[in-house]
Amino acid sequence: MEDIAKKERKIIRRILGPRYENGIWKLRSNKEVYEKTEKIKDVMKKRRATFYSHLKRMSEERLTKKIFNYFDKNPKTPIPWFKEVKTDLSEMGITERDILNRNLVRQKIDQFQGFEEKKRKKGGAVWTEERREQHRERMKIYWIQRKEQSSRNRR
Repeated sequence: MEDIAKKERKIIRRILGPRYENGIWKLRSNKEVYEKTEKIKDVMKKRRATFYSHLKRMSEERLTKKIFNYFDKNPKTPIPWFKEVKTDLSEMGITERDILNRNLVRQKIDQFQGFEEKKRKKGGAVWTEERREQHRERMKIYWIQRKEQSSRNRR
């Protein structure tokens, strides 16, 4: 899912384009991208919740509903989709009783702001200014040497 989110941000950045600030063109930050659009992960969860509620309201005679009930009512279901949707619904504040009222479900889903992000642990030590400066100097030397090497190879 994280790979999809990365691709999404890349595409949205390309659509929005860079911003011109103090005579410099700058790429948009993730925060700026998500101010303009909704996260694809949230959109997918909302649509999944809408589809689940649609199936829940479906007529009992339909084959689709029978298959749905078989997996939904089985606590040992091998399909994690059902557990994930139920978690999403509880996070949105939608109960089993609310699902029977289509307009109420739509309203709650539309008004829902966003899902809680799970905090990921960041690896590595925090870079100090001194460490940044040392790295900057090493990289300057590296790129100078690389440029000289490529110019020698062209001759």
